[in-house]
Amino acid sequence: MSNGTQEIRCPACGGAQPPQDSEHYECRFCLTPFTYRVAIQESERLFEEIRTWVEQKVGGGTGTGEGTGIDASSRAYLFRKNLLPSLRMAQDRAKEVTLGFQRFPLLPSIDSGAAVDGNPLLNRRTEIQQLKDLRARLASPDVGTFVVTDEDRRAIRTMDLELREIQGLSNVAMAGAERTARGFAAARNNLESLLEETDPHALVAERLRALADLAGLLERAFESSSLVGESMAPDAERIGEALRDVARRFETEQGLGAERSLISVAARREADHADALARWLRSYDAVVRRVGLGFGTFLEDTLAILGQEGSGGRDGARAIESYAAIQKAMRGEIHVLAHERFEWVAPLGRRERKGKLFAAIGLGFLGLTEEVGNTEHFFIPFWLVQASGSRWLVDACGSGGEQAHRFDDGWSDLVRRLDTPVALQRPLDVPVPTVSAARAAEIVATALRLEGRVNPEIDRPQLALLPATRIEYVKKGRPERHRLSCLDDRLPVEPTVLERLSVGRRLKERFQ
Repeated sequence: MSNGTQEIRCPACGGAQPPQDSEHYECRFCLTPFTYRVAIQESERLFEEIRTWVEQKVGGGTGTGEGTGIDASSRAYLFRKNLLPSLRMAQDRAKEVTLGFQRFPLLPSIDSGAAVDGNPLLNRRTEIQQLKDLRARLASPDVGTFVVTDEDRRAIRTMDLELREIQGLSNVAMAGAERTARGFAAARNNLESLLEETDPHALVAERLRALADLAGLLERAFESSSLVGESMAPDAERIGEALRDVARRFETEQGLGAERSLISVAARREADHADALARWLRSYDAVVRRVGLGFGTFLEDTLAILGQEGSGGRDGARAIESYAAIQKAMRGEIHVLAHERFEWVAPLGRRERKGKLFAAIGLGFLGLTEEVGNTEHFFIPFWLVQASGSRWLVDACGSGGEQAHRFDDGWSDLVRRLDTPVALQRPLDVPVPTVSAARAAEIVATALRLEGRVNPEIDRPQLALLPATRIEYVKKGRPERHRLSCLDDRLPVEPTVLERLSVGRRLKERFQ
């Protein structure tokens, strides 16, 4: 059906909708589905409600039109005495409901499960949606009849802009939390509309433009079934830097007020979210090898796999970034620091066998002697860190008790092997890291401080793959125990590395 030229507004948020022939709509701002009939009914309800409210406030016998004989000064008096206080009280309540919203990021990290996180723009969503009725009163001709002076017009305009900002930003937060292409499209629509309609402070406008770009980038990433993440990642990094610049300037700008200064906190978190997106985009290219597997599916499935292994919420972007680099090395696309020799495994397995006494007296035929069963080879990722003339290794799969291992004279053979990146000859499985490069640098810096070294110079950590094994021992044909070792016990191995190895295998099975 054709809806003609009549303006259609969303019955949930009041946002104006583009004309269309279909009776069924989805709000481009708050994603609420509705029909043309419902929108018209809501418009009629508001018209009658506002007219009744105005008549109650100014007196039923005064009328609401300019042609009723009420002079301008009387109308101005009625507005300031009866209408404006009620409107301001409702506005003040709306501001109380959303107190402190400026410090919360408007767009969430795409790999975070905490969408609400105390943000009143989301937690008080029901009350915020009711601001539609208050804004309709401000814009109503019945109220406008009593707005005579420029001062009163400015008061109405200021109230409407503040309420419009709260409504629009709540829509952004709600739509972005959906983490879908349509959600990010709605967030972008709201941000662009706010820029056009609210005339924000210059720094606020820069932040909103950067976020609109970020929402648009996310929209394209999530709606595409075959994207090139490497080509999109620089845009995410540029947006992140723009948001960091906004945050820095908010911290130094004078006269913004306490609430506006909180925006620097939100902008820095949004910059981190943009950086995380860049990592996910680049990792998508390196990890996904199945045609038609979209970015959104990659993200959702990766987080599910990490979450199943108890590691989903720690730093998915950095973990998948390190894993992606490992996968490139495994396919021979990039060179990597590595030690590939496993000749130490067989002697280790024989040395650890139990039951030798029983074998010596001829009881081995009873099955009492422990035998070496399956032997599983894999690489463990470490971070090689150069710091003030010394070299350190940090286990990239370590848990809370991470330790830095300094090279000494006994490591000369390993030092030689890790001097030059090589193309891998063994495409083995590798655990997904839990320790990022940045965290590895912090661990080494802490170790140096404990030695009395202040402000050490630390180079960017390099990924190094070292040979590890899991040896299974069996007795009477059944597995009895297993043993983990890296470089014949020269480096400690935490049992949790097997969980990280499982994560790596599950990712490989899903995407390659």
